[in-house]
Amino acid sequence: MAQARLIEVRKLSEIPLYPALPRNIEKIRTLYLRELDSGDERHVSDGNGDWVAGARFSPDGSHLAYVEVEGHDQPRFTGGRTVMVDVTFAGQAVVLAEGASAVGWPVGWLDGETPILERLDAEGHLGLWVAGESSEPSDLLLGTLAGVLSPTTTSVTTILNPTETPTATPVLTDMDVREWSSTSLDGAWTADGLAAFPKEGEEHYYTQLKIARADGTLTWVVVDVWSPLALGYTTPQPLYWSQDGRYLYFTNRPVPDGCALFVNGSDLQRVDLTDGSVTEIVPHVGFWLSLSPDETTLAYIGYGDRGLVLRDLATGQERATQVNAEAEDSQMGHIVWSPDGTALMLTVAINPCSPAEQRANSIVRVEVETSSQTRLICQDSRLFTTAAWPTPERALLKDKDGNDWWMNTATDDVTPSG
Repeated sequence: MAQARLIEVRKLSEIPLYPALPRNIEKIRTLYLRELDSGDERHVSDGNGDWVAGARFSPDGSHLAYVEVEGHDQPRFTGGRTVMVDVTFAGQAVVLAEGASAVGWPVGWLDGETPILERLDAEGHLGLWVAGESSEPSDLLLGTLAGVLSPTTTSVTTILNPTETPTATPVLTDMDVREWSSTSLDGAWTADGLAAFPKEGEEHYYTQLKIARADGTLTWVVVDVWSPLALGYTTPQPLYWSQDGRYLYFTNRPVPDGCALFVNGSDLQRVDLTDGSVTEIVPHVGFWLSLSPDETTLAYIGYGDRGLVLRDLATGQERATQVNAEAEDSQMGHIVWSPDGTALMLTVAINPCSPAEQRANSIVRVEVETSSQTRLICQDSRLFTTAAWPTPERALLKDKDGNDWWMNTATDDVTPSG
């Protein structure tokens, strides 16, 4: 057996926790492959240990790595063995790691071929390991690693008790689950997000973002994380689908403690739908972000007193503009771009955390080239917010009751929609 090589060590606090396992896990011993088209099943393992878990497909769907564990309830750190099999059953199973000091939990694949295992070393450091010395470590983007579905979706792994129905992980039956979805402009892709929160007694919550082709031929799981609950939390939210259909831009939306009125994200991540890779485009910079129609410029409301910031995504250069809020207590957000990307509008909330009778909203237009500003609506008690700018002639607003209004961009006149 090749000796394992350490490729990365991370602090325990930076390691996402894995989902809770079923209470009857000691009975789960059989791993199957099921052909989705025919329904045919093949045994992968009957469990040389007490149970099997943690199955991960390689990116091309040709191999499967999983764990066989003996007599323990925390497979990442204890006894058993880690196994890799050819999905076509062309060769024998390969034991990647064996024994309490070596067994690792598959978390993904290096260069699409070598399983990445997460385990403790002899000194108790939790790290990522690969078997053998054949390749050098490259930038590891754990968010890009394949999920349970094979990329070709011809097979799916399920951990089965032969006398019971399949049990999916994570087990969320005792948690409050929130879900959201977004569809690409051409309808070819859907992005489904999920957040699960403990009802009581637990200190961690779970988030997932899964992107799938509408025809069911491909699925990428780009976020699959357990995180500690603190005063606030974050969830992965789709932000923008590229015009050419190749990318999904998403952001980690914080839900901070306190009065934060306009929050839709914090950073900018880009998923390449051709291979599932995730690239961080912009780190955490603010609470409201909006991408230009040509995907070259990010507009955001910066932290602190930075105001409105325009960032060139190619060069990283930024230009900050202070928007005149006409009030000391104000918050900005709901940035929308004009169709040609030459201007944007945003909402300024006056006294946003005060009683309703003291609140008001303004709408401001900013020219991208010159940063010149025009106040289109000034401290209106109907609390209009900018929602969209679909045509050059008019922009869509929403009032405090959720009603739609159209604003004529030439005259600033506001009329009810419909």
